[in-house]
Amino acid sequence: MFLNNTLIEKLSLHNNILQFIPSISFKPLKNLVYIDLGRNEIQVIESNVFMDIKNLEYISFSNAIRDVHPLTFNGLINLTTLHLSFNNISKFPIGSLQHYLSNLRYLYIGNNFLLNIQTTDQGFESCQQLVLESNLITSLQNFSLIGFPNLFSLILTDNFIKRIDPYIFGSSEHPLEILNLISNNLEDLPIFLLRNLPLLKYLFLQNNKITTVPKEAFLKNSFLQNLDLSSNTIHTCHPLSLQGLTNLRTLKLSYNNLTNLSVEMFDSSFESRIWFYGNYWRCDCKMFDIQQRFKVNPELIFGMTCFDPIDVRGVDVMKVMFANYSDDKLDVTMALSTTDAAFSSDIGALFHDVIFFIFGVVIVVGLIILLPGFGRRRLVSVWKNCAA
Repeated sequence: MFLNNTLIEKLSLHNNILQFIPSISFKPLKNLVYIDLGRNEIQVIESNVFMDIKNLEYISFSNAIRDVHPLTFNGLINLTTLHLSFNNISKFPIGSLQHYLSNLRYLYIGNNFLLNIQTTDQGFESCQQLVLESNLITSLQNFSLIGFPNLFSLILTDNFIKRIDPYIFGSSEHPLEILNLISNNLEDLPIFLLRNLPLLKYLFLQNNKITTVPKEAFLKNSFLQNLDLSSNTIHTCHPLSLQGLTNLRTLKLSYNNLTNLSVEMFDSSFESRIWFYGNYWRCDCKMFDIQQRFKVNPELIFGMTCFDPIDVRGVDVMKVMFANYSDDKLDVTMALSTTDAAFSSDIGALFHDVIFFIFGVVIVVGLIILLPGFGRRRLVSVWKNCAA
């Protein structure tokens, strides 16, 4: 078929109705570098079908392939990119392919029916990106990816992963920089795996079932720049959960079940932008510390609006007045005085309350005059809650 086209370097047979590729089909195409066989009806690829195309660098199959023979890619020592996404593959012989794909950099096996990743001790030392999105994977077992010692990016979006063992790359630290676990079934952060990924920069965990962010969860991930925990069911973050994240630029906690956070999470050097949309923030006086922490740089937080009490629902936390916050602590101290001092303290407290009441009335009257009716009602309500 290609006898008179031996100089062809790029071949696209995309979007046809091919069902079968004879083993001698591409034999004359000695100079072929790129081939696209996507969107056909091919179910089986014969062994050695590409054996004579030594210069081939890119192959794309998006068909109905069920199985991949270990000898399918025999001889492709220059292949750098292999696309096998959107097929019906349930088993993939990773270990067997290493002999023929020693220079492979990008391996795409997404949108198939893989149930697990077969363990291999034979490495794809050159492979930088492995895409396994939209399969049926339920767990990542120890040493299952030991054959990828230099992997830069691992994409596991839209699987059913519930468990991740700590040594999927082996017992040594791994240089992975991008880990994408969006839309899985994780209930806990893979803390022990993360401790073996000290160079990790991007971690995507949105749309899982994570409930808590424990103490020192990212202690070994000082290079992490982007952490996305959106759309989980997180209700608790330990005060020291972000310890070690000295280079964090973006933190997304939107659409969880958070009601409050400890100000200890954000030390004075913390300069990451944080997304808080879609939570259930309780705007009582406990939120005062958070407000004060970000008062000097409010541009760092996005979407932190009150949910409770209902009078201030939808109001930006940074615009809420938390009145009488420090006096709560003062009252506790005064209650511990002796009997003799109590009388004097009561007189002083009464005088203090009168002065404070007059001062509060002046403030409220001023706000009633200056603010629109809707905002006025909300502000008065929060002031009363904190003063009570």
